[in-house]
Amino acid sequence: MSLPEKLLVKRTKISYVLIAISIALLLFTFSQSIFPASANLETVSFNGGTVQVTPDSIYFPHVFSYTPSLFVNVNLDSVYRTVNVQIYRISTATSFPSIEGSPLYENVFHNVSSLSFYFPYSNQNGTGSEELVMLLNNHQIPFKITVESSNVPLLEDIALFLSLPTFLYGVLISQFRWKYWPLIILVGYVSISPFFGQRYDMFYLLIGGFHVLRGVNPFISSSSLPGALKWAYPPYYLMWSTLADLFAGFLTRMPVPSPSSLVYPGLLFGQIYNVWMVFAPSSLPLYYFLQKVPIISSTFLIYYLLLRKFEVKLNTVKFWLLNPFVILIGAVWGQFDVVASLFLLLSIYFLRKGRTDLATLASVTGFWVKIFPLFSLPFILISSRNKRRDIFISLAGSVPALLYYFFTGSFTTDLFTLIFSRAVPTYHGLFSANGLSWQVILDGLGVTSFPSIFTYTVIPFVFLLGVLYYFKRGNVVNYVIAEFLFFFLTYNFVNPQYFILLLPLFLINADVRNYLVYSFYPFAYTVLSYSFTYFIVPSLSYYYFSSQIGEIEAMRTWFTGSIFVIYPLILVFVANVIYSLFKLGFRKG
Repeated sequence: MSLPEKLLVKRTKISYVLIAISIALLLFTFSQSIFPASANLETVSFNGGTVQVTPDSIYFPHVFSYTPSLFVNVNLDSVYRTVNVQIYRISTATSFPSIEGSPLYENVFHNVSSLSFYFPYSNQNGTGSEELVMLLNNHQIPFKITVESSNVPLLEDIALFLSLPTFLYGVLISQFRWKYWPLIILVGYVSISPFFGQRYDMFYLLIGGFHVLRGVNPFISSSSLPGALKWAYPPYYLMWSTLADLFAGFLTRMPVPSPSSLVYPGLLFGQIYNVWMVFAPSSLPLYYFLQKVPIISSTFLIYYLLLRKFEVKLNTVKFWLLNPFVILIGAVWGQFDVVASLFLLLSIYFLRKGRTDLATLASVTGFWVKIFPLFSLPFILISSRNKRRDIFISLAGSVPALLYYFFTGSFTTDLFTLIFSRAVPTYHGLFSANGLSWQVILDGLGVTSFPSIFTYTVIPFVFLLGVLYYFKRGNVVNYVIAEFLFFFLTYNFVNPQYFILLLPLFLINADVRNYLVYSFYPFAYTVLSYSFTYFIVPSLSYYYFSSQIGEIEAMRTWFTGSIFVIYPLILVFVANVIYSLFKLGFRKG
């Protein structure tokens, strides 16, 4: 064997070892998060009921989670209309124990016979035991927390942060042929998904399922569900969220949280992006992973469609799985737009094959995940040779979603929530804008009333595209791209995750330049606007800003997320959209 061949074999072996080490590090972190070393349970009886606190032992130090959260489950002897809960430290400085300082936790629950919640516990007295007391409608229930010294949390954090660069370097130096790479990349997607997530959005997914399991209508606000947390999307992904929550609870033997325990007290003061703080169990990575299973699956099914069905060249389709933005939005963030993207691509594929029946079914099914796959439906119906059949399919394909609305208890109100929240996005009735929309600048200037440009112009624009398609036909992908660009130009919410639906369309057209350009803008916006530590699962880093990394990230995002950086990015992006639309109008075919 020649020297180059020996070096190649050695390099391949090293890559195998590095990948194996990275997986082992992640498995260690995962096992410590789901099955913490401290799994004791303190149970206190009172007046025919019980209070359970877990764990009753806390391990310090912890690099990023200076303040872990404790789970409290309360079973009452009967149904109470109002339950006031407060938790305090007990001072032992005097001869008689007394309540000390402000409450560690306080909340009010309504019409409950049981309740559960999380409260942050900060270590002030070093190792040893500390007495706490819960005031339950002024009934005092003392319990004890033990603080122990352990290096396990420190090792857990080190393992988490070493695993990703170890894995990436192992893949980088590997000599795998490309046909094996998707499997290796899949391992990477699966490995990082439990430990990262956009905290508000992941909490939003989780509580949707919790409310369904508790019999609460997730689509309308009520005493059990603040309006800011109602499910404002179509219902199909909510169905998966419910199943995922149920399965995670079965695996961890954790009861479904009561609706009132999922209401963050600070929500009354507008602290909407801190709502995740009420749910941070040690098993949260498992909940995150199960919520992301369809997201990861759809990402790889899109890769298969592009390569095998749309016959995109391998050197081009590689950009999909290896795109940092695709990884960020799906496996890290937890946005499910990629599921809708899968159905959009299926509808275009079947339309190209002349199967307008299957194309219609894919488009409508995708619509009930998120609305965007409906962009292909006008061109499907124009191309259809059996329009009655395909219209019937579109109605029949909507039956499961409509039945779901019906059985949740308020059919018309639930549908109104979907239509109004998607067509006219406002905040408490006032004009609002977000993301890469140029209307963010108006919002920043204090404009509170501004017409919804998209609502007034989308139907004429789609009608115009339909007329052009009817007479000219050509590449339907270009028409759908035009719809997305028009949406970006006129809608007041242009969130980064929306671009996931546009990117595969550029790959179908072998338009790598625009694929990279429209990957850059949302990726740059996300990196500039968000702290990296905000994406770490709260069970590993509850107060993400308390560590040195968190403090540095807070200072960075203070500048990079300011108008001096974001506004120029938005203006350049809008100019690029206008240019792309103009260029698309002169493209043939």
